[in-house]
Amino acid sequence: PRRAPALHRKLTALNKDLAGGRGLPEDEKYQNVPTVPVMRELAPDKRRKTHLQIRGNYLDLGSEVRPGVPAALVFNVASRKE
Repeated sequence: PRRAPALHRKLTALNKDLAGGRGLPEDEKYQNVPTVPVMRELAPDKRRKTHLQIRGNYLDLGSEVRPGVPAALVFNVASRKE
């Protein structure tokens, strides 16, 4: 209870320090921040062919697959009865 105000002040100072980039120049603030690769769609002419793998074996390729929704999941609005 008695230490709470002192702890609060210390945490507030640390939060300000972290939020301010610890006094580093603007160009160095994010220099060591890890980055994550982001997936992007390839251009249609650069897309790779994708095949089923028979029993998970990447050397034993099955039929080619294309992007899209599986037929079992397609909902046909025209055939729906009102």
